[in-house]
Amino acid sequence: PIVCKLYVGQRVVVAFNIACGFCEYCQRQEYAVCDTIYSSKLQEKLHQQKKVTLFGHSCLKSAGLGGQAEYIRVPFADINCLPIPNDVPDDKALYLSDIIPTAFHGCHIGNVKEGSIVAIWSLGPIGLLQARWCQILGAKRIIGIDYVPKRLKISHQSLQIETINVKECDTMKTLLEMVPGGADCSLQAVDFNYSKSLLYKDERSLQSTADMLIY
Repeated sequence: PIVCKLYVGQRVVVAFNIACGFCEYCQRQEYAVCDTIYSSKLQEKLHQQKKVTLFGHSCLKSAGLGGQAEYIRVPFADINCLPIPNDVPDDKALYLSDIIPTAFHGCHIGNVKEGSIVAIWSLGPIGLLQARWCQILGAKRIIGIDYVPKRLKISHQSLQIETINVKECDTMKTLLEMVPGGADCSLQAVDFNYSKSLLYKDERSLQSTADMLIY
């Protein structure tokens, strides 16, 4: 399609998923599940369905070229390119391609709001940004759960949130002691089965009100 909303030389940021802008999902603004681009036969065989196309991933994700390349071709540019305001520097705009909106989306789906008590499973880049978004959204308490010393130190010193080191204690027991009534929201920022099973246990036993998985 002809590009109508952008001009040559304009700075833009591009999300990692590719949307067509015209399918049923896109019409509902559910761009992350658009399944009309670069259909992969291997993907369909493994998953029994089409899935969203991602820049720079393998054929399992119906791959679009690029992601880490110096130049990439962006299909449906009017949909997939977000113009960057002149007063936003490149080093800040870069994060809009993935981790800032991913972290915010998790908080939004998890219904984090003023006064919430939030448990965040994993304190990598997404988890750290989720903690910051929770602060901006007015959460009363934020408890970060991880085992990497550097992550725990950054979380405690830079964000001043409470932390649990999973290698030094019984995670669920400690969380129950810290929050007897249960966390209002549990946000998962890691794709490992152990954290998922504990998070579900947290929801069932502590009656948490929301569940957001982020991969």
